[in-house]
Amino acid sequence: MGLGMPKRNLYLSDDDVELWDELPKGERGRILRDLLLERKSKALLSKSSGNIILSQKEKDRENIVLEIDISTKKYHNYKKEIRVIEDMIVNYNMKRTQKKEEMLRIKQVIESLESDYNENIGALFLSGLWDEIYSVAKARIGEVYNHPVLKEEGFEWEFRIKSVKNGKIEVERLDREEKYSSFITRSTTEKVEQKLEDNWHGDLLIRIKSGNLLGDYDVECAIVILSTKMRYENESILYDVPYTAQVSKQFSKMSVEECILWMNKEVEKVQNGGGGAGWARSASYGALQKRFFGLDIDTSSFINISDAGDFGMSFKKKIQLLDDKIIQID
Repeated sequence: MGLGMPKRNLYLSDDDVELWDELPKGERGRILRDLLLERKSKALLSKSSGNIILSQKEKDRENIVLEIDISTKKYHNYKKEIRVIEDMIVNYNMKRTQKKEEMLRIKQVIESLESDYNENIGALFLSGLWDEIYSVAKARIGEVYNHPVLKEEGFEWEFRIKSVKNGKIEVERLDREEKYSSFITRSTTEKVEQKLEDNWHGDLLIRIKSGNLLGDYDVECAIVILSTKMRYENESILYDVPYTAQVSKQFSKMSVEECILWMNKEVEKVQNGGGGAGWARSASYGALQKRFFGLDIDTSSFINISDAGDFGMSFKKKIQLLDDKIIQID
């Protein structure tokens, strides 16, 4: 075959020589070859495992780098959003400050308008109508009544108090084939009070034509029937003005000098054994005290407040105006 097969020398220890000699002759080359192949296979396997481990580490490293990149982008996005929110907060704070300033300005306008109303138009003295009729209506649910003025003219206007709940009085019309309801609320009675006051000139009795009170006969009739201060007379509605309202309106028009003069006359009566209790006098004193408070003058020398929050007015001494303060004098 030409050149002979390549040869290698094998150096063995004494112990290895004994093992070599024990191998069957004719099979020693095959056994040696199998050992070499086995070693080569193990070497290849070890190299492959190392590549696999290295490859997995690279993948892990790439995944971490990707996560860092994603998280970095999120971080910068949050930072931008925070900056936007902070700008919005600054903007909203500016708007809030502006709105508060506008609110205070409007409050001053309201106070000015209320002052104009009280001084030039007059306060609402004829109050309390809603509380009166609401409690009465609860006891008269289901009651049927007719409009007295319209009935005399040939109309059968028939109504009833259908329900009283949730701050509403329901008045149902009964003389129609198709029944319907009207409602009385606190707002309704406030309009009535204002209408009465607009027609009040200080007299003990207010007279106003039926139909002119509200323009709604159903509601008008129910209010008149439920109120102890109102009644029909021919085509008019009459309203008995309470004494407290009379004196309140009387004192509301008095100047500080007139109030002091009136007060000093009462002090003289008390000093001479007169004055004292009585509902009419108590109403006058209450109205006078209210007027003193409305004058926005220091009255602490003769009007005091108890621990319970009640107001008291002293009639032991006369009073006089000194600068911006009303004081008692000997």
